[in-house]
Amino acid sequence: MTAVALDLIDAPAHDVRIARTEEDILNLAQDIGANGQINAISVIPNGARFECETGWTRCLAMRLIGRETIEADIRPAGDDWLARRRRFSENHQRAQLTPIEEAAE
Repeated sequence: MTAVALDLIDAPAHDVRIARTEEDILNLAQDIGANGQINAISVIPNGARFECETGWTRCLAMRLIGRETIEADIRPAGDDWLARRRRFSENHQRAQLTPIEEAAE
């Protein structure tokens, strides 16, 4: 794992999560503030920046509480299908996806 500057991380190109609310982000931010970051996100290099592969809500929560870096696994670029599968798997495990979100995967 590597600490990556949050201001270098862009949203996922194929973010299907439409049910993410400000309350979800705030609740996660409070949890991270109290307990620290439990799970690393994954990112894909994109020039001098990174695209968030999994963990976008964690990025938003960490920004909300003023953190400058986030623990991340840096994955190789190039396999969009695999990135979508990992994102779907993580989202499906964490929260019930809406039917529209599942169809987008």
